[in-house]
Amino acid sequence: MCPKGQMNIGLNRDQWIPNVFPLNQSIPIEIVKQYRFIGQSMVMAIRNKNYLDLKFPALLWKQLLGEEITVKDIEVIDIQSFAIIKK
Repeated sequence: MCPKGQMNIGLNRDQWIPNVFPLNQSIPIEIVKQYRFIGQSMVMAIRNKNYLDLKFPALLWKQLLGEEITVKDIEVIDIQSFAIIKK
């Protein structure tokens, strides 16, 4: 769940973002298995033409498509991080 959903404030509360791990920290194997399972489930759905209604914010879609992320994209999902960046 995105930060606004966790705090139950503002728009985009129903959107999901994956947890982010720092580059210098290894990802626990259990988390890797969960991501792999989700990825395999998505592939199966696509192959079987069962389209998924994925509630991801623009920030995540832009990352998947290799597009530039703006500060506005961050503000839409996480007002606290936006406030830190804005300072």
